[in-house]
Amino acid sequence: MSVRKPFVCFKAAPGYLIGAALKVGLVFCLGTVFAWADQGLLPTLTLQQALQQAVTHHPLLAGGRASVEIQQGAETVTRSAELPQITVQNNFQRANSRGSSFGASSAFTTYSSQAQLSQLITDFGKTAEEVRASHEQVVGAQENLHSTLQQVLFNVYQSYYQLLEAQATLKVQQQSVANLTSHLDQAKTFFEVGTQPKIDVTQAEVNLSNGKLSLVQAENGLAIAETNLRAAMGTPDFPPFQVTEELTAPTYAVSLDKAVEQGYNSRPDLLALLAQQKGAEASLSAAERGYFPTLTGNVSNGYIGPSFYPQSRSWSFGASLTVPIFSGLLTVGQVEQAKGTLHLVTAQVENLRLTIRQGIELAYNNFVSAKSSLQVAQDSLTFAKENYELAAERYKIGVGSFLEYTDAEVSLTQAETNLIQALGNYNINVASLEQAMGVLNTP
Repeated sequence: MSVRKPFVCFKAAPGYLIGAALKVGLVFCLGTVFAWADQGLLPTLTLQQALQQAVTHHPLLAGGRASVEIQQGAETVTRSAELPQITVQNNFQRANSRGSSFGASSAFTTYSSQAQLSQLITDFGKTAEEVRASHEQVVGAQENLHSTLQQVLFNVYQSYYQLLEAQATLKVQQQSVANLTSHLDQAKTFFEVGTQPKIDVTQAEVNLSNGKLSLVQAENGLAIAETNLRAAMGTPDFPPFQVTEELTAPTYAVSLDKAVEQGYNSRPDLLALLAQQKGAEASLSAAERGYFPTLTGNVSNGYIGPSFYPQSRSWSFGASLTVPIFSGLLTVGQVEQAKGTLHLVTAQVENLRLTIRQGIELAYNNFVSAKSSLQVAQDSLTFAKENYELAAERYKIGVGSFLEYTDAEVSLTQAETNLIQALGNYNINVASLEQAMGVLNTP
């Protein structure tokens, strides 16, 4: 694989050494990297490594993990209402009171230190339902993260196979240019000895120019594929690398019914909505319990007195029962809102099920088509090779035309390119089907 940009493998030095270090370091680094490229010594990037890079570095996944942390914190906040609340309070007060006779006044100081403990005894399950709703939000965030992971992995799969396509296509175009150069040499030789006309030489030159243009386009396609893979991994500054894997067509088989069933059981976006639905049910239950009273117990122990380190001890214990009588229709509104949210999420779940089935059917049909296209491309390449060998032999012995020869070369190059595209398309469609089923993972 060609190198698209050099390593930055030097550090700036202070003072007058900066300029010299930049010049020497740049020359050294460029020479080293391009020498590695020529010798095939660049680090090899496998599909597994590319996927791991994305899992570790992609910012979308970092954002998804942060969302999970936020929901986990929110669950902890909600759960805190079930736990004891302990506070320690220290007070200092300086006051002055004026008497009624002759305007006399007196000042006094009060110190107090008190520890208090309060514990929710029961609110008839309201807080428990709020905790359950909050927990389902955590589950939903985790499933959303998994959904994002599936998309990031698919982007890497797609970009990696497109890079393999571009790399193989470049090799085909390089071989094609070599063949066309040989054709031109042959045409010139036959023309010089008088066995073939001048038009064969001209046609060979045109074909070679077209082949060189296709080669330039293939080189640009490879550069674009490298850039897209770096972006898919979430590491646009990833250093130069080489890919040594070859495009293959691993056996993959699944029925449409099994794929749909797997999608309903595994799609993380559906699981996230189902968690949201459970959370909405818990929120509705919590809102309905707003009509019930709340019983809280409390205990306090402390000291009070006119001097620091007060000596007089004070303590208390008791319970508080809060009975909602009328809250300005607040609870009524909260119940209506929770019901509406539950109905909305339920509708979204059913709509997503329809979307999942449609997406799986489309992905399955594309997979079947890609599998059939691959077989056709393999057969076409076999025929194109045979045709090219026959045309080349006929031209060499003088019984075939140059046009027949060049047409066979073009057909062979096209057949090789079609097979490369069919292989890449097959692998990408396998990954797309697995993503549609919600089972796409690192290999």
